[in-house]
Amino acid sequence: MILSSLMMNKRIKQAPCGVSPRLTQNGKVRARLQVQHSHFVKQVVAVIFLSFLLAGCAAKASMAVIESEVLLQENFEDADTSSFPSYGLGEEIVFAVADGSYAAIVTGGGYVWTLNNQTHSDVVIEVTTTKVSPSPQDTYGIICRAHSSNNGMGYYFMIDGNGNFGIRKGDGERVYVLVPWTQSDAINTGQGDENTLRAVCVDDYLAFYINGEFVAESNDSQYIEGLTGVVVATTEERVAIFYDNLTIREASISNE
Repeated sequence: MILSSLMMNKRIKQAPCGVSPRLTQNGKVRARLQVQHSHFVKQVVAVIFLSFLLAGCAAKASMAVIESEVLLQENFEDADTSSFPSYGLGEEIVFAVADGSYAAIVTGGGYVWTLNNQTHSDVVIEVTTTKVSPSPQDTYGIICRAHSSNNGMGYYFMIDGNGNFGIRKGDGERVYVLVPWTQSDAINTGQGDENTLRAVCVDDYLAFYINGEFVAESNDSQYIEGLTGVVVATTEERVAIFYDNLTIREASISNE
């Protein structure tokens, strides 16, 4: 079950157009209000233009994915009906349905995960996470196409408390990088903050969305189906992550 590897605001007073420069008693020009006003307007135009430019440069997914039937919806209200198991290994590892969430509490190094009991192929998985523990080193996420042997095979979509995300592939012995750790402002990093993670696993196409924003994609054809899982990773500190409102939808690549 454990796979070790791991402005300041300025108030601007706008002068009316057509006001002539006013001289001080010593003859120096106090202000050229027309020039100031013109300069201010140019600054505003430049900021607006830059905003549009940055918006146009935002990353976009290369594939359009069509979502259809809901295959699984988990609100984690009842441990008896959940497709995810509840268990603990001493105080070091606990996965449990509790208080309307799925709690993952882990101490120690490496990747630690648990899987549900349903096999799917081409899906979009979405879940809301809450980072309960305070450490910026907390790393957590979801797994798609995990092997039923529970040996670490599958695709990992992960974020951390420093605002980084990445996509990994586990083969049972090692974890390989598909998308390296990358900083993103889309990630909420505070203790108690929520992040909605969305993993696309369709054909050989993998894509990652965080809080509705596309952040990364990759391609890999090694695994074509498998289970869904939740994963946390840590070095030594205790990690506590709550998962809620997990939905798995059948999906396909649009041909348009």
